[in-house]
Amino acid sequence: MTGKAHSREKLATLLWGDRFEDQARRSLRQGVFALRKELGADVIIGEADLRVPRDIFAVDALTLTPDRDYPGDLLADFRTGEAEFDDWLTAERSRIRSEAALMYRDHADRLDKTGKPEQVLVAAEQALAL
Repeated sequence: MTGKAHSREKLATLLWGDRFEDQARRSLRQGVFALRKELGADVIIGEADLRVPRDIFAVDALTLTPDRDYPGDLLADFRTGEAEFDDWLTAERSRIRSEAALMYRDHADRLDKTGKPEQVLVAAEQALAL
């Protein structure tokens, strides 16, 4: 989501933390190979540290604009069973939801200054829902 590189060790632990280190690394290697084969070699860049360029995928939760409804939580209903990943995902969902609520609140404040009460109400309801 960030376009930043992450070490193979970190990713293996995040996604397969309940396995032995060798198994986790093998699973990561197989996953990277499968993604590159299916989606193209440029989908994951790097060898020791891996990253996915931000322009490869569109993430609705990261393309928030005040004129559209909240697209829903990041990877809604997705669970891996890996505590570390699920904790990260929960924190990211909360962070994005907070940013969206603030964006809608600020939008409502701007609209309030223009004298558009119906639009203010919609933006305020979106902020409160989050």
